[in-house]
Amino acid sequence: MDGTRRVYARHLTRLQAQSRGDAESRAKKNQQSQQCPTYSRELSRCLDGKAAMPNLAKDEHTLCPARGRKVAVAVTPNSPQLQPQDYVNKAFFIYFLLDPDLSRNLPLRYVTESLSELECFNQFIRSIFYVGKGKRSRPFAHLHDAAKYCATPDLTSEEIRKQPKLEKIRKIWQNGLGVVQFSCFQGSTTAEAHNREACCLDAIGLANLTNKVSGTYYGVFDGKLGSARRNMGVFLLLKACKIFLQEGERQYCSNVTGTGT
Repeated sequence: MDGTRRVYARHLTRLQAQSRGDAESRAKKNQQSQQCPTYSRELSRCLDGKAAMPNLAKDEHTLCPARGRKVAVAVTPNSPQLQPQDYVNKAFFIYFLLDPDLSRNLPLRYVTESLSELECFNQFIRSIFYVGKGKRSRPFAHLHDAAKYCATPDLTSEEIRKQPKLEKIRKIWQNGLGVVQFSCFQGSTTAEAHNREACCLDAIGLANLTNKVSGTYYGVFDGKLGSARRNMGVFLLLKACKIFLQEGERQYCSNVTGTGT
């Protein structure tokens, strides 16, 4: 009887250990799935290497509606209507705010570690936490706002929830790092900048960014299907990544805003 009891006890111990192992494995998989961003289908397939990168260079000119051509009403009801000068004033660009803890000086590692284009593209996308459009010193306005935000005492949880971009910047600065700011597609008109920004936002997905609203489409792109917009977004993001690898990474700490933290 004692021998039988010992056999059953050992068997029960194995089953319990296996059950704990299965539970830990499931928990680990769930944690990994929660940490893994869910991008648009078009971008995800490219990042996983399951689809070729879209080459839409021949269609890129359609991002800029021609002056005098009727412009479709914007998707967002409160969006301002374009003025004649918005077709010819090429003062805008697209910019990205990146987390340096994720990019880890990607342009340098691209050379020193011989990373592939796909590896760099994956890292570049994961590093982006904000996509914007603007002119002149618009990207630095976010740093000024973040400095004021950091100087605000006793922030409530509701205030933090309403400012995901500023909270992200604050955490980067608290870790002793600087926000990576990267601009590209200079010389864009207002309408073109709107379209480029909207395509990038749709490709990455607002759930993976600190942007609060989607972009606005004008001209031809206002009537395009979502898949066409997202494919153009993938093309633009890959193009931006290649420019980033060539220009290098520059971090902006709290003291560059002039207000300090």
